[in-house]
Amino acid sequence: MKKEHMKKQYPHWCGVLLLYLMACITSCQDDKISSNGYDPSKPVVFTDFSPSKGSLRTQLHIYGENFGNDPSKIQITIGGRSTTTIGCNNNEIYCMVPPKAFDGDIKVSIESADGTASPIEYEFEKRFQYVAQTSVGTLVGNEDEQGNSSDVDGDFEKARFGNTEWLLMDTFGIQKCLIVNGFKGPIRRINLETQEVSTLMTEGQGLFGGMYYMCFDATGDTLFVSDDHGQNNKDRREIAYLLRSEDFRRARPYVYDRTGYSCAYQPLTKTLYYSIYWQGTIDRVVFDPTTQGW
Repeated sequence: MKKEHMKKQYPHWCGVLLLYLMACITSCQDDKISSNGYDPSKPVVFTDFSPSKGSLRTQLHIYGENFGNDPSKIQITIGGRSTTTIGCNNNEIYCMVPPKAFDGDIKVSIESADGTASPIEYEFEKRFQYVAQTSVGTLVGNEDEQGNSSDVDGDFEKARFGNTEWLLMDTFGIQKCLIVNGFKGPIRRINLETQEVSTLMTEGQGLFGGMYYMCFDATGDTLFVSDDHGQNNKDRREIAYLLRSEDFRRARPYVYDRTGYSCAYQPLTKTLYYSIYWQGTIDRVVFDPTTQGW
């Protein structure tokens, strides 16, 4: 009698169940890794950074493992100065060195994916060597297509300068400003806080022959301006003064003398020195403490 080997038949639902169990196992494994690439079952490891030294805007790379790939979750300070995390993946973080990061300590904080757990914080033992570097750039002012410019007031985007020769830092007022003028040009104020340029005094308004160098007194309440009137006599005003209380918008005579180009104030003795073109002398106006006058 011939034996026949019969294949065992399994119900169809057994195959479906097997596929379902495999999917569940795979899903459970995937749940260990968050959507941003961070695996909570593994530690976050920091290994190194490069370069070891540099200046402002140096590209800095931080290396390690399990960082995730969401830059918004990563905060970095270098030398106590915050910087923006530009990009990252599980093994590398990329940022730029901020200004004045002199201390060089590098601290990294990584928030949890869902924001519930405490952030992971790390500080490198090795320090970044910050190299101070001179940075040169245009603060305000520009030229037209033909390379020409003129005196135009307004914000830093619109303002222009036609003839800038002398510059003073005004740190006495509420807001930090620069005072600028030039021969045959106006006195103008560059407000560093509001980023606005305005005209204080024109030559015609102040009856100047030709405005030259300027200086402040010890308090910053008085601005002295030399006047190149071009005369070899003492009939014309050589030094004018403008008051902060009047927003430096009125010029009064201070010294009548022959034409000159510059002045300098000595605060301890309250003496104003000024130069004379004719015969090349340096003259002075001395404060009299008895009369409280000059």
